[in-house]
Amino acid sequence: MVEEAGFDIHTPLTSLPGDDNYYFYVSGPDRELIDINTMGHHRFAHVHLFADDVNETTDWYANHLGLTPLSKSVPDPMGDMTTFQSIWMNIIPCDNVTIIVFEKPDLDPPPFWWPDPPLKELHPTGDRPIAHLAFSYTDLDAAFSRMKDAGATIIHPIRSDESLKLRSFYFEGPNRVQIEIVEARPIPEGLWE
Repeated sequence: MVEEAGFDIHTPLTSLPGDDNYYFYVSGPDRELIDINTMGHHRFAHVHLFADDVNETTDWYANHLGLTPLSKSVPDPMGDMTTFQSIWMNIIPCDNVTIIVFEKPDLDPPPFWWPDPPLKELHPTGDRPIAHLAFSYTDLDAAFSRMKDAGATIIHPIRSDESLKLRSFYFEGPNRVQIEIVEARPIPEGLWE
């Protein structure tokens, strides 16, 4: 049915750990991979990030953005990346979205779920279909100072967009991921439910 609709399937229906747990990857209009899975809801659930070093990356998100990964450090299984047990990865919960940090698929041949040649070098995300991640903080000026003090490469300093009533700045995080910090008032939990 998905193929008949014209979708390009990169990874066929594949089982995950647990009962009735499956996923497959399709290509979006700009070749971004879209993960279709059998989670028990229809909200945006997670994003995959590739990393040169999974532990350094999760440590950075913990130390600089205040996020708490499920594990402080995970060993590299040095596997073939064909099963979840053979992929070096860690999980960072962030409100109702999960950031899954995977080691980059640089093996030759690449694992079956990676549709392209081995990923030897990570490139900036700013010119990609999914260009950046955004996080909100109530004190934008303090967040900007923290990132500058940490040596982050600032892409766009703090700027205001009055039409959107938005103040934000962009910088390059680990593995060349572009990150936006947005000034925002706290939203009561469950407002979007």
